[in-house]
Amino acid sequence: MCSEDDADAPTLRPAATPGAVEGRAFTPSGRRHRRRPRTTLTLTLARKPAKGTARRSAGEFFDQLAQREYEPLLEKASGTARFEVVGGNQTERWLVQFDKGHIRVSRRNTRADTVVRAPKASFERAAAGHLNLMAAVLRGEIAVSGDPRMLVRLQRLFPRPGDRR
Repeated sequence: MCSEDDADAPTLRPAATPGAVEGRAFTPSGRRHRRRPRTTLTLTLARKPAKGTARRSAGEFFDQLAQREYEPLLEKASGTARFEVVGGNQTERWLVQFDKGHIRVSRRNTRADTVVRAPKASFERAAAGHLNLMAAVLRGEIAVSGDPRMLVRLQRLFPRPGDRR
C-alpha cells in the first residue's frame, strides 16, 4: 500500500536526547557545552611590552622606595622580604624591611619572611605598573617562597596601571 509519493518522504526518528546534535555540542542532560578559549603560558611569558611602554629598572624602583622611608599603606604591617631579580646568569638581590610603615631597603642577602624571585623583564613590568604581582605568581611567572601574605602587603608598594608613583 505504499505509493510512489511515500517513498520520497523523509522518515522521522526520535532523537536519543532532546536537543542532541551530532558531535559533543550537548551534554547528556541536554545542556550546551561551553567551549573555553585555549590559552598557553608561553604566550604570556613571551609577550613583549607595547611600544612607548615605560620600563623601570629594579635599581630605580628600590632607590625610589628607599627615599620614601614611610608608607602609610603598610602602617599595620611588619616583616622582611627579599627580592631576587634574575637576568641571565646574574641575580640582583634587595632586602626590604618594613615595620609599621617605616621602610628600609638594602642589598643584603639575608634570611627574610618572604622571598620573591622574578625574571628581570617581569620585574621591570611590575615596577612600571604593567604587571600585577599576584596574578604573575598565579601564572607561575614569578616565584614566591615563605609567607605569601607578605606579597599581598608588598604589592601595595608597586604602582597600579595608570598610577604614577
